[in-house]
Amino acid sequence: MRNVLLFILLPLCSFGQIINVENKRFSTDKDGFLGTFDLGLNLIKNTAQILQFNNNVHFQYIKENNTYLLLNDISFVQKEGEEDWLNKGYQHVRYIYQNKKLGFESFIQHQYDKAQKIHFRLLMGVGARWQLVKNDSLQFAMGFSTMNEYENPVDADPLVQIRLSNYLSFAFQINENISLSTTNYYQPLLTTWSDYRMSSQTALKLALNKQFVFKIAGNVTYDSQPAEAVPLLNYHVVNGVSYKF
Repeated sequence: MRNVLLFILLPLCSFGQIINVENKRFSTDKDGFLGTFDLGLNLIKNTAQILQFNNNVHFQYIKENNTYLLLNDISFVQKEGEEDWLNKGYQHVRYIYQNKKLGFESFIQHQYDKAQKIHFRLLMGVGARWQLVKNDSLQFAMGFSTMNEYENPVDADPLVQIRLSNYLSFAFQINENISLSTTNYYQPLLTTWSDYRMSSQTALKLALNKQFVFKIAGNVTYDSQPAEAVPLLNYHVVNGVSYKF
């Protein structure tokens, strides 16, 4: 089944560094191709006028125990009175081999985020994933990965470092029309555990009918050692309606 996001409203917006891939998996065991294409244009007016454009493409292909994920997300934001656009985006490719409860995954990711002063970041990692619970109403999984990180910050020297990436993922089908999911990441620097990033995302989905789904998602990210002038805590709230066909 393919989903097309018709519009997105952003009442609150900031920018985080951790990409929540776990919440972007399609929950299905059926072989074949699934995908989404999201396109949003938002105009926000409060103390200042903010214009934002979003585009997201998500592909997933399943063949027996093998899952292939491709994610592409870009966003442009312009604030009234400022000429420059604050742009961010990422491209993520992941392979997962899942055999009942235990699985293996590898990934590569490119990321940039002007607001977070990330000019260029490249991640490559491998790890294990445990599907602890999976039934019609409840899913619970955890994962542990090691990733090599190359980052070229704005106005700073490039960095090469190794981080751990650990997550817990929970999804609950409350009833036929309502579902709740949350994923929490913890990513410490391998050599200095006081340098870490944390992220938590919770999403509530309401099926309006067979074709339309309303979604509200909140994401909070904490970086213990961000770039200069970048806040420790960032948040991001999104409301959206998607059309299924």
